[in-house]
Amino acid sequence: MVADIRANAQITVESEKILMSKFASLSQKESERLTAGLRNRMTKAKKRLVELDNLITSAFEEKVKGNTPDRIFKQMLQKYETEQNDLNAEKS
Repeated sequence: MVADIRANAQITVESEKILMSKFASLSQKESERLTAGLRNRMTKAKKRLVELDNLITSAFEEKVKGNTPDRIFKQMLQKYETEQNDLNAEKS
């Protein structure tokens, strides 16, 4: 009877160790997946910020040339700046 209790206790301890090992492995994989996702988002945000800088420069040049009315220029600039602020906040 005591031997059976000891055997069951040993099985329980070993099962717990196996489960903890599997849980740690899953947690590490999930962490790696999340980190990769964040890196991907950061890369996309940086690329988009460069694009927005180029768009703002282009819009300003078109405005200076007289090709873009004030109202349209201001709308475009506000839209681009809002997106830049959002991306910079996300990056932080």
